Amino acid sequence: MAMVDSYADRSVRIQHIDDVIFDSGTFGLVEDFVRKYFDSNPISYLGIIVTYGGKAERLTELSGNRSSHIQALRAYKDSPKGKRPTEGPPSLQNALSKCKASFMETAGQWH
Repeated sequence: MAMVDSYADRSVRIQHIDDVIFDSGTFGLVEDFVRKYFDSNPISYLGIIVTYGGKAERLTELSGNRSSHIQALRAYKDSPKGKRPTEGPPSLQNALSKCKASFMETAGQWH
């Protein structure tokens, strides 16, 4: 919900998912979201999953370290993967499967 509000505040209108290309402005919005997330939830964990072309890839592990997420986003933005145009529709199913696997790994560490 906060991410949607962040986009609305900046008047970014997306008509279709294919219109989203990760330029520096979009990465700036995501970095801003990460900062605000940890400002509002200082003891929370966050993980970032990138989805493209029907695939999902874990960019960062669940972590409470804001700077590690921002560093990973910046490294991704500067990598060939971060510069490519969209390769087809994202897969919410695959992204949710990655999230579930990440939660299961984390839960296993606490037992």
